[in-house]
Amino acid sequence: MSMLNEMPPQIFCTDNETFEFRQIKDIITWVVPNKPNTGLWTSSALTDSPFLSPWQEWCANNDYHCGVHHFTLIPKTNLKVFEPDSLSELRTIEPELPILPSSIDFAWYAREGYDGFHVSDRILNLSSDDIHPFHGWDCESTVWFNYDWIARIKKIS
Repeated sequence: MSMLNEMPPQIFCTDNETFEFRQIKDIITWVVPNKPNTGLWTSSALTDSPFLSPWQEWCANNDYHCGVHHFTLIPKTNLKVFEPDSLSELRTIEPELPILPSSIDFAWYAREGYDGFHVSDRILNLSSDDIHPFHGWDCESTVWFNYDWIARIKKIS
């Protein structure tokens, strides 16, 4: 397991002209897709690409609306972000129906004081199984459980 203390600048895509601090509370896990019910989703800024982030690239390549406004969120240092190195490191919840896979217990990570949960391209490509804990996560991304990690916000477009 890796606990990241630093993160590169993050890109947030939206249709809103201004960045909104929407309420993040009472985090629970949606079994399908295996994601939390709330949080701020970002993807790391790309510096050597025509795209701003892996999420913007994924949207362009999959005909998916990404949002027309983009913000760079500069993280503070001394973060607490969970990044799994293997599937066995995940804190999970067993499904009510045995045909469903285990779900990541995002509420536990939030309660334990993690600022966010980061999924790298490497972990996304670990499993060849179509039903794995990150099925539905399209690319490198982070779901943030609070706004405390943001040092600065800059509107790009």
